[in-house]
Amino acid sequence: FGDTTAAKANCISFGGRVRAASMGGQTTPSGSSWTNDIEMVFFSSTGNSTDYATLTTAKKEGGGFSNEIRAFYVGAGYNTIEYVTISQGGNFIDFGDMSNGSEQCAAMSSSTRGVFSMNSFVPQYSTSNTIEFITMMTTGNSTDFGDMSSVRFTCGSGSNPTRGIIAGGYVAPANQNVIQYITIATLGDAVDFGNLAASTQYAAGFSNGHGGL
Repeated sequence: FGDTTAAKANCISFGGRVRAASMGGQTTPSGSSWTNDIEMVFFSSTGNSTDYATLTTAKKEGGGFSNEIRAFYVGAGYNTIEYVTISQGGNFIDFGDMSNGSEQCAAMSSSTRGVFSMNSFVPQYSTSNTIEFITMMTTGNSTDFGDMSSVRFTCGSGSNPTRGIIAGGYVAPANQNVIQYITIATLGDAVDFGNLAASTQYAAGFSNGHGGL
């Protein structure tokens, strides 16, 4: 398809019907340097990514989601929620706060709600099974949605307009193969969906309206 503008790790992504974007990330192997750059591609063509927008600060390992109008970045060790209008790009804007600083957020969305797990609290550096949500076309702080069935971190996620999926992750001393789901329109705890073919963490999840990978 093409190349990104630079080699990066631990980026967070969002996508709509027209374009996809990669947000922030780690720019050195040691993890000592991060970026606030966001670059994007159009699905309808091939080619290298181009500069699109800028996060409020340099970040990695947060969570990202979107509807057709707004894209969001949450966490990355902070308790911040920020957004941009997708058709405009430019600088991200403060939306509100999470209840606690968190990183490695498994993020999902419908056209109305953005939902994310808070798997690794910062600065406590303790694991959590908390799930919170926002209503994307407003502004304000996130609200409790429910809980994952177990404490895990570095989970993968994906969603369609109805369900969000949280998969894999790590609980010492091993990777996990658990898949859980939530119904985005209904508050409540995550429910067992099935198992991955192999236990894994840091999974990259994506989906269309019918299936997820």
